[in-house]
Amino acid sequence: MDAIEDGGALSWRAVLVRLLAAGVALLAAHRVLGEEPVSRDEPEMIVVTGTRTARSIETTTIPTEVIDREQILRTSVRGIEDVLNQIPGIFVRNNEQFRLGASTIRMQGADANKVAILLNGRRFRGGVDGIVDLRDIPVGNVERIEVIRGPASSLYGSDAMGGVVNIVTRQGYDEPTLDLTAGGGTFESVLLEAAHGYQIGDLSYFVSARHAESEIAQELGAISSQFDGESADAKQSRTNVSLQLDQRLGEAHRVSFIGEASPVREGPASDRLDLNLAGDWQWAFSEVSNVRVGATRYGFDRQNELPGFQEDVGYVDWTFDTVATGTFAGPFDTQHILSAGYVHRRQELDSEGVLREFGDGSSFLPPDIREDVYWNSAFLQDEIELTESISAVVGTSFDVHSLFDPVVNPRLALAWRPAAATRLAVLFGRGYRAPDLLQLFDSDFNNVIGVDPNGVPQGYAIIGNPDLQPETDRAWNLQADFAPHEMVSGFLTLFRHDFDDLIATSLCDEDCRAAAGGVLPSLVFTNENIDKAITQGVELSLTLKPLAPFDVVEHDLTIDLGYAFLDSEDRSGRENDGNELPFRPPHRFLPGATYDHLRWGTTFRLWGEWEDRTYADVTNTAVVASHWVWNFKLDVRPMTLLGHTYPESLRALDGIAVFAEGHNLFDVTFGIPGPMGRAVSRRTFLFGLTYRM
Repeated sequence: MDAIEDGGALSWRAVLVRLLAAGVALLAAHRVLGEEPVSRDEPEMIVVTGTRTARSIETTTIPTEVIDREQILRTSVRGIEDVLNQIPGIFVRNNEQFRLGASTIRMQGADANKVAILLNGRRFRGGVDGIVDLRDIPVGNVERIEVIRGPASSLYGSDAMGGVVNIVTRQGYDEPTLDLTAGGGTFESVLLEAAHGYQIGDLSYFVSARHAESEIAQELGAISSQFDGESADAKQSRTNVSLQLDQRLGEAHRVSFIGEASPVREGPASDRLDLNLAGDWQWAFSEVSNVRVGATRYGFDRQNELPGFQEDVGYVDWTFDTVATGTFAGPFDTQHILSAGYVHRRQELDSEGVLREFGDGSSFLPPDIREDVYWNSAFLQDEIELTESISAVVGTSFDVHSLFDPVVNPRLALAWRPAAATRLAVLFGRGYRAPDLLQLFDSDFNNVIGVDPNGVPQGYAIIGNPDLQPETDRAWNLQADFAPHEMVSGFLTLFRHDFDDLIATSLCDEDCRAAAGGVLPSLVFTNENIDKAITQGVELSLTLKPLAPFDVVEHDLTIDLGYAFLDSEDRSGRENDGNELPFRPPHRFLPGATYDHLRWGTTFRLWGEWEDRTYADVTNTAVVASHWVWNFKLDVRPMTLLGHTYPESLRALDGIAVFAEGHNLFDVTFGIPGPMGRAVSRRTFLFGLTYRM
């Protein structure tokens, strides 16, 4: 793809050259302005995602983007998907195919199952196909989000080819915290949330509960036959209850536990229960050395009693891991942080063949599926401080899968910090992802031999492909972070991924139908390997604070500008060679602005998303048109508006805020008909109260 489709537009190479020139100019401007660091009142921020060790965000070799709690709450109480979708290079796909409104992410053109979603640095949740629904992560539990781009399979396993999103949860603190949210809005939506944390001696705890519901089919259109007829206004409800404990045992030891239960009413005849458990023990046997041993268990049980869609599926994902870290001095005055670890992961799928009865009186009994796979991974990593301004990370993993040949996944990163708040980093790595149980063995029949009143076949089916081969990826990232002035900060990233045997969804051919028993007269999908595919592009983010140099005490204004260019291409040499990969918009513009009136206690944020046209299939025939979507969030703190005219006894009410959120303000409709449905909800509003102590 050498050019944007619009007539007279620049080629992607010209766009790349101009953005590179802009990045170089910004770096040069920083050097001219001087070597002194930008003044900051905030304490030094520590991040852990890039290397699994605690590092200052200013000095870490792996560039890490951090979205703090304040930024999250200024954008949305509804869900973190609204926050992540404002990051260049992250593309949130709403109403993901076959998932009843799910929100999932792609990074740098890599599918959602190739982006690791972690909780406190560890895999904690994820569906049977490795995809995390962002709606399952309560906003009230999130302290901050750390994002790293590019290959990370050497540290985090097979679903970290495109990058990592690490959700760092809130903890118990010396002073008790209390957060309450109550809201409602269009499509009969309801949002209730409560969270509390405290520290008592050496024990800290954090508990939360959240319930959200809405008329999902009214928001997104006819997403499922569950919402036909009298059930068209039925609600989808999601509940989450979690408990986190952290106990210190003397000076050297600590044990932690997280438990989470999430009952979901996906539709009038469909229920799911997710149960997540995690625990670990940490031993700091010196100031510079420690060991951590832990385990996580994610599982769900899903039942569907809708005629033609009956199912009874159970899935469990176990992970056991240990990592040891030590610091030592090397030759030539180098400093090293050496990390070594081992991970064992096991997946189990139990799908009972439930009799499917259809509207035309026919029936079909799919086979039982009882499968499991496991793999072991050992990794070794060395973080090297070569000089005060140059550092490197060298690491690799050795993975042994129960169904496939062993593989080695190396990673190399180099970072140069020529001046304060400036970093140039390059990352090379190899990624590997074995097909999951769903892609290999699934047999999901959904009303495939039902017909409408006109005799047209309805529904769809997904047939697993046991002949799939693992996906591999060779990738590089080049990122420049800059803050030449207190008014300006941002980053510029160039990247490329070369995929071999990329797994993609395709229509089932005659051989596939025959293998499934042949009873498939309607829309049927399977999975196949694309021999070769590439994604490459540019990501640019700018944060402007125009009032920073002035002595303004009542007002604060932040302007965000983001742009992402993505070139994706099927290079299989087969029928679809040269086509764009589906659901990967070539261009995205992400403007936003946040205004605070500190004396009035008012915050207003407005942000937009423009996405170029994209395709919804590998043949590039189903088109999702280009579109703008605009959203806003307003917070008003009533007690702040009153100033100091109220009694001291009412100071506890300072934490009350009234909020209003609006999404897709101009009610833009885009998507394609059929199982894909709408790509965004209709215009929605949410109003309510929050209390934060």
